[in-house]
Amino acid sequence: LLFTMAFHLYGFPVSQPTRSAHILLKASGAEHEYHTVDIMKGEQKGAEFLKVNPRGKVPALKHGEFCLSEGAAILQYVAESVGGQWNPADAQARARVNQWLHWTHTNIRQSSTMGLLVPKLILKTEPDAEKAGSAVAAHLKVLDETLATSKYLAGDTPSIADLFVAPEVDQLAIFGLHSLGDYENVSRWLADLQKDVAAYAEDVATVTSMAAAMSG
Repeated sequence: LLFTMAFHLYGFPVSQPTRSAHILLKASGAEHEYHTVDIMKGEQKGAEFLKVNPRGKVPALKHGEFCLSEGAAILQYVAESVGGQWNPADAQARARVNQWLHWTHTNIRQSSTMGLLVPKLILKTEPDAEKAGSAVAAHLKVLDETLATSKYLAGDTPSIADLFVAPEVDQLAIFGLHSLGDYENVSRWLADLQKDVAAYAEDVATVTSMAAAMSG
């Protein structure tokens, strides 16, 4: 019954967790509708959107009468609703996926999005490149070491862990925030994800176009 209802995703194309959720919905073949909430215009604080997420943040998901916020929770809910490879059934494999979901919040999201992207894109100020850059480098090193011995973050196939982390990493190159040149395994992982998940490749193309338009 859950799978027969369409998912409604509300988000902004450059928002990292919005990207993750949208990629999952497309890649899993789930019936869904995408509703753009332009955070650059403050639409996330509008009355209609606040009915879906009273906290006024994207992304938000509506599934029937059920509303959900927080990117990682949305990924887990959609993955569990549609089944398949995205959130493994084995307890230890799923725990490894969850480890990366939790890691993202307090590590790469803080350095990449909050430290570099938000100042440049939203606040229109110069980020503290030295502080955020050294933090991002440390987080990329963790990923690079993990991906030296594993094709994807939690095994041989892509999972919601990869979909959650990748937008935090690829935006560094897309928006010219931090070079990925020293992280061979990270670069290989992003390339593999584009080859193995068509929806991710489409999303990267969309964000790359938006970045070019914003910088122009």
